[in-house]
Amino acid sequence: MLTSVLNLLRPFLLFSLLLLSMLLLSRAGLVLWQGERFTDLSAIATLIINGLRIDLSTLGYLLILPALFHPWFMLSRHRAFWLKCLRWVFFISFICVLFFELATPFIKEYGFRPNRLFIEYLAYPSEVIKMLVNGHLLTLVAVFSLLIMASYLGWRIVDKIVPLSKVNYARSPLSSSLASILLLVVLFLCARGTVGHRPINPSFVYFSTDPLINSLTLNSIYSVAHAYKQFGNEKNAAKLYGKMPTNKVISLIQENANINTQSFTNKDLPSVTTRLPIYQGKPKNLVIILEESLGAQFVSSLGGFH
Repeated sequence: MLTSVLNLLRPFLLFSLLLLSMLLLSRAGLVLWQGERFTDLSAIATLIINGLRIDLSTLGYLLILPALFHPWFMLSRHRAFWLKCLRWVFFISFICVLFFELATPFIKEYGFRPNRLFIEYLAYPSEVIKMLVNGHLLTLVAVFSLLIMASYLGWRIVDKIVPLSKVNYARSPLSSSLASILLLVVLFLCARGTVGHRPINPSFVYFSTDPLINSLTLNSIYSVAHAYKQFGNEKNAAKLYGKMPTNKVISLIQENANINTQSFTNKDLPSVTTRLPIYQGKPKNLVIILEESLGAQFVSSLGGFH
């Protein structure tokens, strides 16, 4: 009985070890990269421990659904089909987690792991692609090269974790029941991350006054997923305002611009006009430069190189 239960748990145990090891290595690499941010070893130890809590939560959310079906499919005649599906579930989960970890050099631009900005910028693919190609071409090539190599290696590892031949099948409904209960209880507790009233969230693991260090306690797929969830909790600002006809809006803007309304001659751009300067003396030798989304790496006074 015990052997049968362990055989059912084996793929999930091995895949969990694979995913947790990968996230630990990624976080350790980021700590080395941002080593000057840490003042002592205790901060690094706290980050690793808190990061493990988030990684376990991520693991719980990724695996709880296949864990619900696995022990029972292994008892049925469809076990071979299920094992093929489980392979793809593991492989896709592995690639998704790896992709977001490889995208973590996002830190260089904004000082955080990929977060809500990562999602918001998906609405501007042309601008994002140009920015990546023009400013981060080497990183882009390295990330996709690593992703391709890791995909090949990941599939071979998943092939070992979920073999299609010489499979030890479930021997009885009792062993499937025990394995199902163990998987669901453990993964539920991992996903929840605490036995308290509220499930785990970033505030549970933040411990530093440095936002970047706090960001490193998360993993990148969790950071993006949490940001996406927060979008659903936000109210639509447009609903807070009343409705007004477009012509009325344009009329009010023109009337309150302190300019003769006859100056607004462009019907396609009704707010465009020419505003004559009040000062009519000798022209000033003044240049105004406006910069949008200027990262700190481009400002020498902030430690940048341009």
